[in-house]
Formats: sequence, C-alpha cells, structure tokens
Amino acid sequence: MTLEIRPVTPQIGAEIHGVDLAKPLAREVVEALRDALHAHLVLFFRNQPLTDVDQIAFARHFGEIQAPPLKTKYHDNPEINVLDQVSPRGDGADNWHADHTYTTTPALGSILRAVKVPRVGGDTLFASMYAAYDALSTPMKQLLAGLTAEHDITRSASRGIRAGHVTQALAEIQQKLPPVAHPVIRTHPVTGKKLIFVNAN
Repeated sequence: MTLEIRPVTPQIGAEIHGVDLAKPLAREVVEALRDALHAHLVLFFRNQPLTDVDQIAFARHFGEIQAPPLKTKYHDNPEINVLDQVSPRGDGADNWHADHTYTTTPALGSILRAVKVPRVGGDTLFASMYAAYDALSTPMKQLLAGLTAEHDITRSASRGIRAGHVTQALAEIQQKLPPVAHPVIRTHPVTGKKLIFVNAN
C-alpha cells in the first residue's frame, strides 16, 4: 500500500493512510511523514493498535524523546505519560494549550494514542498558531514582535496534584522547572513561518 496524505482542513491536520506504525518504517516513509507534519502540523493515524514499545519506537523517528516534565502516576515508563481523566473539565487539557512550554527547550510535539475514549464527546481539538498569527493586523504583529511571555508550571502542576493525577510535591516540581521566558512570536526553524507562542495554562 502506498502512503497517502489526506488534508483534513486547509489550515491544519491530515489523515495518513498506507502505513503500519507497529512495523519498522523505511527512511523515505519517515521523511515523508516529517514533511507532512511540517505542512499540516497535526497527523492522524486511524486504527493503529500500538503497544507502548511501538509508540516509543515511532516517536524516536522524530528525534530524542523528551521525558514528560510533569509526570502522572499512571505509568512507570519515564517516556510515556498516561492521562486518565474520567471528568477532565477543569484539569487544564480542556483549555487551548501547548504541551511543555514551561521547559527551556519545548519538545517538537506530542504523540497522543487514544486507548479508551467516551462513546460521545471527548474530542481533542487543534488550532494552527500560524493561522492565528497571519490573522493579526500589522500593528498587532508589530506590537507583539519584541515581547516575551513567562511560562510557569505552577498552575498545571497544582491542578494535577489537586485532581490526584500527580504525586510529586509542588515545591519539588517548581524547583526542577522554574519559570522560563519565550518569545510571544516565534519563527519555526524548519518552515520559517511565524507563529504565536503563548499558553494560558
């Protein structure tokens, strides 16, 4: 079967068909997936029954895995973070956000594997920060160009601790991950496109 890339919307997302992520991937397939990620920002692979080992092997095609800085208690493997949320409202994942922006060097992205989802709802939504930047007026782009924003783990960690997902003490997490400043407007190192890089969480 040939690799097929089907865009979902004009701005963001593509479904990928013709690849089995549980098997070793040829170099040209990995390169095509990397190009598709840069072009579409989010890739969807349907009906891929992966194990933890499969998911980690797939992730390694895109670079070194960054261990989750805010680890939940549901999995022992340091490279995997399990989100086990029966009532996710107010846990933070129900807000528009990007993962791990409170680190000095945020990861390239996240690989989400849905294991158990509700029959109705539970959708994960994505937004293009390229499109958000492009939609700004010229004066707003100029205003934001030189600004930085402080990214602090405290709010996310506090919610995780309060909900019982995280067992580490807040002070320990804060010491390991102090606040960092990132430019409000960033330029993607591969595509050269400008994007908004802020995170209410």
